Amino acid sequence: MFGKGSKKIDAVKELINKGHFDVVAQKLPPPAVDVKPIGNIVGVDSIINEVWRCINEDSDRGEMIGLYGEAGVGKSTLLKKLNNKFPDKNHYFDLMIWVTVSKEANYLEKIQEVLPKKSGIWDEIWKNKDADGRATEIWTSLRNKKFVLFLDDVWERIDLSKVGVSLNDNQKGSKVVFTTKLEGVFRQMTADDKRFKVECLSPEAALHLFHERVGENVLNSNPEIPKLAEIIAKKCNGLPLALVTIGHAMTSRRSAREWQRAIDELQCNTSRFPVSREANAEKIQGVICKKLEISDKTWMNRDGDDRATEILINLRSKKFVLLLDDVWERIDLSKLGVSLDDNKKGSEEVCGQMEAHKNFKVDCLSPEAALHLFRDKVGEDAVACKFNERKCTCHNKVIK
Repeated sequence: MFGKGSKKIDAVKELINKGHFDVVAQKLPPPAVDVKPIGNIVGVDSIINEVWRCINEDSDRGEMIGLYGEAGVGKSTLLKKLNNKFPDKNHYFDLMIWVTVSKEANYLEKIQEVLPKKSGIWDEIWKNKDADGRATEIWTSLRNKKFVLFLDDVWERIDLSKVGVSLNDNQKGSKVVFTTKLEGVFRQMTADDKRFKVECLSPEAALHLFHERVGENVLNSNPEIPKLAEIIAKKCNGLPLALVTIGHAMTSRRSAREWQRAIDELQCNTSRFPVSREANAEKIQGVICKKLEISDKTWMNRDGDDRATEILINLRSKKFVLLLDDVWERIDLSKLGVSLDDNKKGSEEVCGQMEAHKNFKVDCLSPEAALHLFRDKVGEDAVACKFNERKCTCHNKVIK
């Protein structure tokens, strides 16, 4: 009895030794589309339909499609909307890839990190490969696939060949769709018929979006609020990001006084909201080239380095003063083509928040100087009038 049992045990051990059970299951492939969470958006159906038509047009030619617009206008939301259409629509694409590029990131590393994971070629030794080796492997993987590559928030011209993406070699009709707030990048990366400018919402669509975010309960809680809501929506200048952000902030305010306070706050602090406060290097270069009279029809089609080189050559022999007003972040002057080290003419930069050679802090007026300025603007007749906390009786004169 024990002999038979022993033989069976030996037989089982032999089978186990013959088998390979290191891997008993394979990882599921990544989903074809990573659906992005978005809220309801209004007033964008027309541009979404146009871009969708370009993506799906019957062509074997690879193409770049660009979405351009100011900060807060809704470019990223539009791109997410396009991405999310794929699961519900008939299409012939093998792969949809999303990469948020952003200003801070190295675009080459960021894109080469996402692409292999989506195309199934990522492994443990991937991170040890250099950029050229990664590009070659990505190119080999994608060359026979029809794909859509979504690039959100692009800040500089992207050389796709360095990434491993070649639309010229791909005969499947693949598409690259990107968003940017920089007009120069927009024009450098796309053909005329593949450029879409994302405009601000119309007053009607803006008010509709704002009402939707605030909610009917709040709007109906006080008869004065709907009119005040119109004023706030108008101050958002049709920017969806501002409308949504402020709309959410107003959902807990149900008194007219709170709404009026919000309007006063907006009036005094409009810079708190995204109203295109950034002046990018391209705009500064544009102003400099006009002053130097070196602009021509091809200027905007050149890359930033070429423009910087031409500006540098023209400024090297000149003594100049460059006034930069309302600086929000450090500006790398060398990228503009401005080099104070190479300039021996004694030129100066006058701006804040930078490594300036000389810094001057502009303080508020002293009480005495403030009173003197106020008296000067109001006039002696008005100063002699009787004031109280709420009004000024000034012989029926209007003080401005």
